[in-house]
Amino acid sequence: GYCLWDGDKENDSNDSGDSGDSQDEDDESSSNYNFMQNLQGNWLYACTQLDDYYDENGNALYVDTKPQADGEMTYGVYTDAYCLTES
Repeated sequence: GYCLWDGDKENDSNDSGDSGDSQDEDDESSSNYNFMQNLQGNWLYACTQLDDYYDENGNALYVDTKPQADGEMTYGVYTDAYCLTES
C-alpha cells in the first residue's frame, strides 16, 4: 500500500481521564469541528493524478475518495485516470 496521510489531528496530551468538566468536552468538540472543517476544505472531490508518484511499472498513480463501511471514507490509490482500478 501507499501511505498518503498518517494521522488525523494533533494528539491530545490530556491524560487526566474523564473529568466530567463540560469545558473539556466543549474544547474537544470545537477541536474536532475545526479539524473536520479544515479537512473538508482540502478534501479531493475528483480523481486526481499524483505528481511524481508511479507504480513499480512506471504507470501514473491517481487518488480519489474511497467509501468504506458505516459511512466512513478515506483516500484510495488507483492506477487509472477514472479511479476504478485500485493499486
